[in-house]
Amino acid sequence: MNKLFITSRPVYDTRKTFYSIVRNDPDVQHWDCEQWYRRNRFGGSVGDPVANHSFNDWIKRFAKTKPEYLALQADGSRKTVFEPGGGHVCMSHPEVFKQTVADKIAEFKRNKFTSFAKVMPGDSNGLFYCKCPPCQKKIRPDMGDQGLYSNVVWGYVNRVAGEVAKVMPGKNIVCCAYGGYLRKPEFPLMPNVAVTLCFYPVPRGTLAYKTMWKKLLDEWGSTGAKLYVWEYWNASRYGRGVYGTPAIYPRQLKEIYAMDAGRVNGRAIEMPDIDGDGKSVHGWADWIYDIQNLYAAGRLMWDPGADIDKELENYYTNFFGPAAAPVRQFHEEMELAWSRKGFLPGTWDYQRVWKELYPPAFVDRMMGLLKEAVKLAGNKEPYAYRARKLLKGYQPFDRNSRMFRGGNRKTNAFKITVPKTAAAPKSAADWKKGVVLKDFCDSYNVYKQDSETVMYLLHDNKNLYVKAECFIPKGVAGVLWAPPSTGKRDGMLWNYESLEFFLARGKESYQFILAPDSCLLDAFNVMPAKKNAMKWNSKKVKFSTMKRGIYWEGFLTIPLDEMKFTGKGKANEFRFNAYRNCRYNMPGEPAKWEQSCYLPTYGGFHNIERFGTLILAR
Repeated sequence: MNKLFITSRPVYDTRKTFYSIVRNDPDVQHWDCEQWYRRNRFGGSVGDPVANHSFNDWIKRFAKTKPEYLALQADGSRKTVFEPGGGHVCMSHPEVFKQTVADKIAEFKRNKFTSFAKVMPGDSNGLFYCKCPPCQKKIRPDMGDQGLYSNVVWGYVNRVAGEVAKVMPGKNIVCCAYGGYLRKPEFPLMPNVAVTLCFYPVPRGTLAYKTMWKKLLDEWGSTGAKLYVWEYWNASRYGRGVYGTPAIYPRQLKEIYAMDAGRVNGRAIEMPDIDGDGKSVHGWADWIYDIQNLYAAGRLMWDPGADIDKELENYYTNFFGPAAAPVRQFHEEMELAWSRKGFLPGTWDYQRVWKELYPPAFVDRMMGLLKEAVKLAGNKEPYAYRARKLLKGYQPFDRNSRMFRGGNRKTNAFKITVPKTAAAPKSAADWKKGVVLKDFCDSYNVYKQDSETVMYLLHDNKNLYVKAECFIPKGVAGVLWAPPSTGKRDGMLWNYESLEFFLARGKESYQFILAPDSCLLDAFNVMPAKKNAMKWNSKKVKFSTMKRGIYWEGFLTIPLDEMKFTGKGKANEFRFNAYRNCRYNMPGEPAKWEQSCYLPTYGGFHNIERFGTLILAR
């Protein structure tokens, strides 16, 4: 009997995932995941050509000894703390450049079998980019938001690549096309520069999606650089209102991947790490949603000519046996729905998901198909187990759909009148004369909130006085308080335990975020853009906080004469809302981030059209 040997070679030299391991399903172990990836030929042969933030360890290395290496911040300090945003450096400092080159050369010498080393700023570059005059001069507002830092970042990458090439020929420097440097720079790239294209929209085989992808691919393809792709398959499941949203698109992947044939060398796919309840699981969450897509992606990255229809038919008939028919219908109808109303940036919220993409009748019918599959499988193993597992895996889909059906729960009063006081309130008795805001709900008025917030408002024609009592759930293991490194003014307080208060008129709003220990962010927002909002600072605002056991108190004095709206309106009348950010974890549980509000906005905090009306009593 003759032996048969078959050899093949993948079209992509890199086929990898992030959040690759299932951690919240007792039926799936770490080894099961590793074995599945191996059998489906994920991996790579050139090292790791996918870029990521490369200066994160510089804080630990240089914060104490050479802080001048790190990015200068608006308050005159250096970026010497990791959270938030990771590591950011001064890319105009000559010693920073020398150190970067030395690091990359040492990295290549240490790892002889890799062909790539990363050079990339930390996350949120727009917030933490160096404020020194030489770095500021390199910013290019004329290149738009996605090109603001392109010349700076890619110029730095080019210079590092040039120096590395002198010592380590054949080695490459890789950076992501990302955020404010998503667009290509105005100059050619060095031959040993590789680019990771960060493409945010979740795969969808529509003209709009493919047009966006083609534009990015054509722009960077003209540079001649080695191109890799970072795909965000998690974007459609992040954020309140869209947890538990599945997306099925194996056939659409074939069309999308065909567009970059011969131009893209590899892909990295970021899997969802937030489950259907909105909890971070530090791994691949609700994996049953994605397994068919990822199988198709693995086949197509190895062989773009693979017959996906044939592969899917084998999956239905051989994997589900007598339950094949309803399982096939379920997946095909889900993919058709996604192709019609799936994810596009700027249009993704509960309305799009649970009323347009997956309306109640559709969800009920899809869950009915999965129940029928369980019935048809009967006791025939292994088909019965697989059908039950599929049904259980889609329970978050059913559960979240039901949360957004029917009428809304009771909400607070849309219009409030703030009593007038002769003097600034000082005692508890004074504050009890104010209007009270309480019973905060989540922004969609559906998710349970364990934190409590009570606010009191008074005014004296000159100032609006605000007191807040912010209660922490009992028995918490920890609360994410704003660290000292955020500073007392205009830090990223929304990421920590804090309270937010808005006064608005038209499309303009004044925003105040108060957090222990006596920290304040004040901003002036003009919707829909919020550019440079934090440049506005009230000159007369007063603020303070006090921690008192299981809750903290906050006090704000807002000067009314600084509220200079351009739109028309009564002098004593504003649109308003109040919010609470409560980040904590219970013992043995993942961290929880509750974002409650006085009035639900059914989306982001800046949805002014959902604000209430605040009237200052005469």
